[in-house]
Amino acid sequence: MDKFYQDLQKQVKHLRLLLKNDNRILLITHRGCMDGHGCKMLMEKTFDNVFTVKLSPQDTDEYVKNLDVSKFDTIIFADIATHDQNFLNLDKVIVVDHHESNLDVSDPEKNIFIYNLDCGTKMLSRVLEAVTKKTRKTYSDLVDVINDYDLWIHADPRSKQLVKMFYANEEQQFTERFYDFKVKFTEDENEWYKGELENIERAYNETDIFELDGLNVGIMMHHEYINDLCHKAMTEDNFDIIILYNTMSKSVSVRSKHDEVNVGEMLTKLQIGGGHASAGGFRALDNDSFKKQTVYIAKYCKRFYKFLNI
Repeated sequence: MDKFYQDLQKQVKHLRLLLKNDNRILLITHRGCMDGHGCKMLMEKTFDNVFTVKLSPQDTDEYVKNLDVSKFDTIIFADIATHDQNFLNLDKVIVVDHHESNLDVSDPEKNIFIYNLDCGTKMLSRVLEAVTKKTRKTYSDLVDVINDYDLWIHADPRSKQLVKMFYANEEQQFTERFYDFKVKFTEDENEWYKGELENIERAYNETDIFELDGLNVGIMMHHEYINDLCHKAMTEDNFDIIILYNTMSKSVSVRSKHDEVNVGEMLTKLQIGGGHASAGGFRALDNDSFKKQTVYIAKYCKRFYKFLNI
């Protein structure tokens, strides 16, 4: 039994009051993310009155300041969190998250469960299992595949294909396709995925990688295949860290393959973003902002990760 399980059991009576089927429940989860969408699918599969809002992590504090909490019996954050302490003190709030940049607000006695163990979808499935007393085995296939991808375990070959399907389809289509929570692809889907792998290879070969200020840190710009390009840059060109600016969404992904580099901690301390130990991100509304933020990252790496110097 891990600490999350122990803390859940201590709070389970209160959680059952908040997560009753006839309650009006607001789910706030991660936008543009398969893990966040998995949380949405779980909640809507389990409860009748769920209203879902998807946000970027940078927007949560502002959102809750303007939220009329009287409209809901329960407000649950999943795969995302707020740092607004007044909001976190509300008795109707639950937080279930795994991002290291939010560990500082963890408080199980207030139903704020933040542990760097599983992805948000898998953590939420454990909450629902404890509350409903129903085994999560019904949902475990899809949940485990999402967990494999979101935590960058990549032990299940289905997870990369699943995330490709998530980004290639409308979210409602993805929900309908995997409403049974089983991950088994058709021949047509496998053929489509082969084409996607070819597109990724082509995009990577056409994308320049620039070295960041004498460090073994690469900088890329692209608007597609973000995670794939980051992974290829670290495995094929042997960068310890890769920074990829999504020119369409104006978001920046930072990935590390080095155990000594904590991306989420670095971005949080620089006050530009957050995330996990091996992956995180931030916003850059224009090229000047992006250049300024990469300068911060370079200075931080030179100070704390001297082994990155070339």
